[in-house]
Amino acid sequence: MTPRGPIQVIFTVDTFTRATLGGGLLRHMNYAPEMQRRGVNFQWLTMESDVDTAFQEHHAIQVRVVPMPQNEPLQKRREHLLAAAIREAATHPRGTRVVTTDSCGVTRGTIRLLRDARRQAIPATHNTSMVPGPLPTTWLANLRLKLQCRAFFGAHALVIPQTRAIERFFRDYVGLTTSKLEVIGNGVDSAKYAPTTAEIKSAARQRLGIPTDAPVVLSVGSLVPRKGMDLLIKAWPEVLRRFPTARLVIAGSVGRRSTFMDQAATLDTYTSETLSLIDALPNPKSVMLSGREVEDVRDYYHAADTFAFASEREGLPNVVLEAMACGLPCLLAPYDGFPRDGEEFGTADSHFVKAERTVPSLASGITHLLADSALRSQLGPAARQWMLDTQDLSPMLDRWAAMYHRCAQTP
Repeated sequence: MTPRGPIQVIFTVDTFTRATLGGGLLRHMNYAPEMQRRGVNFQWLTMESDVDTAFQEHHAIQVRVVPMPQNEPLQKRREHLLAAAIREAATHPRGTRVVTTDSCGVTRGTIRLLRDARRQAIPATHNTSMVPGPLPTTWLANLRLKLQCRAFFGAHALVIPQTRAIERFFRDYVGLTTSKLEVIGNGVDSAKYAPTTAEIKSAARQRLGIPTDAPVVLSVGSLVPRKGMDLLIKAWPEVLRRFPTARLVIAGSVGRRSTFMDQAATLDTYTSETLSLIDALPNPKSVMLSGREVEDVRDYYHAADTFAFASEREGLPNVVLEAMACGLPCLLAPYDGFPRDGEEFGTADSHFVKAERTVPSLASGITHLLADSALRSQLGPAARQWMLDTQDLSPMLDRWAAMYHRCAQTP
């Protein structure tokens, strides 16, 4: 079937506000202008938004608020949102429409809606960026979840895992066939995230208030339990013992954020305990916090000597791709869903250094990287080249666009 116009991809998301732009939503919003040039338009249906027409035009997107019934549970409202997305898709010609279900949840209601969409020749895709959290511990609960997931994901034209590890979960646990799965990564803008020069590095440190001659370890992420910043801080006394002038720079928000308000009490406790760890260091000023979400992290990458990542659970974290594209030697602790050697991050000891997600291992890995300039000189360019060869943004966008064009025509 020949498309009769650009492909309309309709996303659903609970809220589309400036304060909650993050993760997959922000990534696809940033994709939108280039995707539009590839014949794919993005539209979001949401329960709440504060973005105006000028914002939408600037980012080449459409955002529409769908009125919701009052006093209904969140999952019921998500089902209403999915139903609205299917109705919107039905206004576009066959072969030019795709609905995505990233935010709608696995329920009988969403399964019923997806089957109805399939009867209308409206294909659905699901972009998934993480291995799901803890699975049920009893065989009966596990069986129920598997059957529900098979019904839900089986009603899609395609499921798009970001990594091979996530693909393995959907193949081995959910039981999807390879024809239902296509791995497409985030991609990284290798022109925007590129190695620095001594002059740029010095200027970046001056802007950030980092001593010119200090060994600098960077980590990027919010101060929340999953990101593991407390582990890096607990490892820091051993680093300071070897490198007294070193700086650990953490670029990310501290304290409550609108996207974490359901975890407010836990986050308050974690923030207080982590700040106390910094205060107890031999030199508390050796840990530098941005204290806020950083819109453009390039100054931080340019100022750093090494990059460390100790998150507990991820998919394909953009910050690791960006650090590697910038040619930073990286210390990575395997998380739930970590790529195998030869996959998205390359190979341990050739493209990055691997450490266990423990304080002694992180301390040893950081000190080893800071002490070995030859190793840093080897890892940085190798990591950069791996990103160019396997994760560069433009070819990845070509793959995203081709997938949407193909799905639109084969519900």
